[in-house]
Amino acid sequence: MSVSRQLLVVPYLALSLLGCGDDNSLRSACNFNSDCAATELCATGACPDGVSVGECVERPTECGDTVSDVCGCDGVTYQSACFASQAGIRLSLPIGCFCADDSTCTDQQLCFSTTSCGGSGNCQTRPLECPDTVNPVCGCDGQQYDNSCLAEQAGVRVSAAQLPEGASCDCNTNEDCAPTDFCNNGRTTSGGTVTGSCDGPGFCETRPIEAECPPDEVLVDGCDNVEYTNFCFANAAGVRVAP
Repeated sequence: MSVSRQLLVVPYLALSLLGCGDDNSLRSACNFNSDCAATELCATGACPDGVSVGECVERPTECGDTVSDVCGCDGVTYQSACFASQAGIRLSLPIGCFCADDSTCTDQQLCFSTTSCGGSGNCQTRPLECPDTVNPVCGCDGQQYDNSCLAEQAGVRVSAAQLPEGASCDCNTNEDCAPTDFCNNGRTTSGGTVTGSCDGPGFCETRPIEAECPPDEVLVDGCDNVEYTNFCFANAAGVRVAP
């Protein structure tokens, strides 16, 4: 194949892949937003790299209230893919962008994580409304909230969940509890296992007696990096169960 013929084939293939619109008009090929009109976005399915070929599409003018956090190629977390497209930004991740702490998120977001009070997480949009359900949790700020939604609304991670009646967020380590107790972060419920983080405020709870623990093998990972037969054996050793 001659050089001149090769030069004609490459753009032809790119345009063929893009195809035609509903009105049989050729779609506009692009690499960057600058290749499109001011009201359009260059959609390629990848962050701008100068290589990926996409098409110019109209940016949405309105977006709903649905919260489905996504990470834009600009490193900013958007409430939904629609808001990212509205800003002319392609998507990097289908979840919120990674964050070290709240300083890397917007004022309407929190750096969310279920594993730690101080570790990295993902920027997540704070809920605007929360149910009236009372299901007490401990926040990483040491405060007790009626449910996890209210903690997240306040921009606070949850460190302990499913507090027993009358319990309070009064411990950070086992040393804050009586010798027969331990600083727990969650409880086992009929609906499944509910836990908080391996660090941060929790509630003092009586350690179960290991000899009385059920033999059922439902392996769990303790916050001490040891695997236990089930929740009871971990708690009997005074160890929180990792989320």
